[in-house]
Amino acid sequence: MGYFDLTGRRALILGAGGIGGAIAKGVAEAGAEVVIADANSGNLSKAKAEAESVGGTIHAIHTEIKNRDDVAELYKQVDETLPEIDLSVNSIGLNEYSTALETTEAQWNKVFTGFLDNVFWSNQQAGKRFVAQKRGKIVNIASISGIVVNSGFSYAAAKAGVIQLTRALALEWISSGVFVNSISPGTVYTALTKDFVDVPEVKKDIESGIPIGRIGQPDDIVGTAIYLLSRASDYVVGQNIIVDGGYTVR
Repeated sequence: MGYFDLTGRRALILGAGGIGGAIAKGVAEAGAEVVIADANSGNLSKAKAEAESVGGTIHAIHTEIKNRDDVAELYKQVDETLPEIDLSVNSIGLNEYSTALETTEAQWNKVFTGFLDNVFWSNQQAGKRFVAQKRGKIVNIASISGIVVNSGFSYAAAKAGVIQLTRALALEWISSGVFVNSISPGTVYTALTKDFVDVPEVKKDIESGIPIGRIGQPDDIVGTAIYLLSRASDYVVGQNIIVDGGYTVR
């Protein structure tokens, strides 16, 4: 078995949109059997079709995740659909923006529930299974916004939380054979970013700050995800890998 071969592995990809969908396809192509979960039926259909187009085996679960109980119910469905998963990727996304002075409690809670709370509940559910199995790998999709200030304040705070959560869980679970790491993408062109990235002046401004000279695509994140899910990363614990075309180097 090669370093990046995922044959025989079973993965849950939470979030079937841009980055999650691309990772689902890549993981399936690398040999893993995959369950994708999302609230958007269109995302699920597209991700399933693309994974199957490369010969992957993939199952789709429509889920509306709002709290801990919803996450627990999802994992029960996963247990019934694809028992004994040993890989978990958390790529949850949503749209919510406001200035700090205008943000309401509801807006703040929406961002933290979507980007941090539910990521933890998913890690917890995966961790319970992986610790019992004495094996498993978890990858959380964070953001460079958790490291540098380049976006909304609540999003930045939540993503910083994902990075530190990843480190804390990695330390707690590695003795049980469970690896937890995160990826921090830079600006990636997805359905959640296209509204502002498609504005010519905004696109030009963003690209001027990226040494590689272009905005990222979901496929740019796939290789790093496969690395962290495969045996190639068997000595990588609690790390946050930046994939941003060089943005944070400047």
